[in-house]
Amino acid sequence: MKTFIIFLCFTLMVFSVQSQNEHPLISKYEGSVLLEAHVEAFMTYTLATGPAERDGFTKKETPDAKVHFHIYQAPAGKAIEEVWKNYILALQGAGFQVLFKCQGDQCRSGTYSNWAVLLFGNNAYNTNQIEKKSSLSKNASYIYSADRYLSAVKQNGNQKIYIALSMAQLKDRVLYFLDVIEPASLEAGKVTINLEYLQNEFKNNGKVVLYEFPFETNSAALLPESLNLISTIYDYLKGQTGNVYYVVGHTDDTGLFDRNMQLSKERAASVVNELMKKGIKQSMIVPHGAGPLCPVGDNRTEGGRALNRRVEIIQKLDSSTGIKR
Repeated sequence: MKTFIIFLCFTLMVFSVQSQNEHPLISKYEGSVLLEAHVEAFMTYTLATGPAERDGFTKKETPDAKVHFHIYQAPAGKAIEEVWKNYILALQGAGFQVLFKCQGDQCRSGTYSNWAVLLFGNNAYNTNQIEKKSSLSKNASYIYSADRYLSAVKQNGNQKIYIALSMAQLKDRVLYFLDVIEPASLEAGKVTINLEYLQNEFKNNGKVVLYEFPFETNSAALLPESLNLISTIYDYLKGQTGNVYYVVGHTDDTGLFDRNMQLSKERAASVVNELMKKGIKQSMIVPHGAGPLCPVGDNRTEGGRALNRRVEIIQKLDSSTGIKR
């Protein structure tokens, strides 16, 4: 009786853990065991929509998202084809559109063979980084040999929900990754731009990068909330007499190229004009516009575009230093 009670408690505990970690949108294949699960509250997820080649996927989507990662083991004796087709039918029945589906060599372009490693590497989903809850979970790393992959999307109002499924047959069992990729917004405003921050950035990097500088949309007009930031930049520059700084405007790649180039120049000039009004000499700050030519984020994602809409203030090298250009 004691043994039975212990077993019953263990069973209930496992069921509770699985229920907490499984996503309500899509279930496991009936009888599957959840080996590992974790959630990333915000990340740029790489969703393959075409085969892999050495330099990346021929097609992909990279949504900024909250991602629920799961590793499952299907019931013993279940063939991979049965588990695979059940998921395809379930997704189609739930209104998901399959973006890309591949098996074996269809997942690769040319002779490139490590497509699964490329996929999981992009998403930082390394099973060695996940707490191992059972000896079985150690075998989940073999999913790298996955010969089946599926990506799907469902429109939910003006937002998209994605599913990514990777599957491998390992002797007498099937292991599969099931990722649910939900819309997520970047929680901005976590970095304070103060005098100490500027001093450290210029000391360590020779420049400061100001993301989402407060301009009106598609305009060089500064918003009222920019005034504190302008004042902080002024407080730094007023003590830097003798130095020269480039003020460089950047845009994302949406819209016309010529318009973006012009807008980036106008925004840099707006910052310079405000600093001059406060007393910074014109010879000390030189405005330039780089438009969309120097992205630091992926223009195909909202988060990437936000990173590309920025102003950089770069200390100009003194020609007397003799540093070759």
